[in-house]
Amino acid sequence: MRPASPRAITQRPASGSMYTFNLGNAVHLREIEKINGIPKNNIKKVRWIKPIYRCTPDQRFAHAIFFFTSAKEANRILQDGIYCWISNLS
Repeated sequence: MRPASPRAITQRPASGSMYTFNLGNAVHLREIEKINGIPKNNIKKVRWIKPIYRCTPDQRFAHAIFFFTSAKEANRILQDGIYCWISNLS
């Protein structure tokens, strides 16, 4: 199955630092799935659009691309937005 089209979102971490969220950490991905009612292991991966080395140390917002294993869930997120750190990112 081909992954659903990714969607860029604006991220707003609770701590004010985008570095607090580890995109490669499966626990963080499962937490986002749980908060948003997404079936477990449906977020395949997430990546920053702009490499971290090009970000300023005081940067508070960043864009990320989410890859889903289910087109149905990807379409639902496109419609409803996604919550990360209790902020609706749509």
